[in-house]
Amino acid sequence: MDEDRLLSALEMIGGAMVSIAKTMELDYNKKYPPKKIGTEPTVTYVPTEEESLRQDQGDTGETTVEDWTSLGPRERAFIAGESKK
Repeated sequence: MDEDRLLSALEMIGGAMVSIAKTMELDYNKKYPPKKIGTEPTVTYVPTEEESLRQDQGDTGETTVEDWTSLGPRERAFIAGESKK
């Protein structure tokens, strides 16, 4: 009979210990959640007021082929001087 009471008491203690362990595990997971995997940072650029105004007016800031290949006043003067020689 004593063995039955002892067995019953140990089973109750074991059940209580399991309950305590589950409660502690939930508390731990709440206090220290698992770390999330980091993602690539998103870099944003906020245009200045001047850049916004230029963009609204149609200036994209890109140069065209004509801009690179057109002759300026100094080049024209140089060519004119060379052709006279």
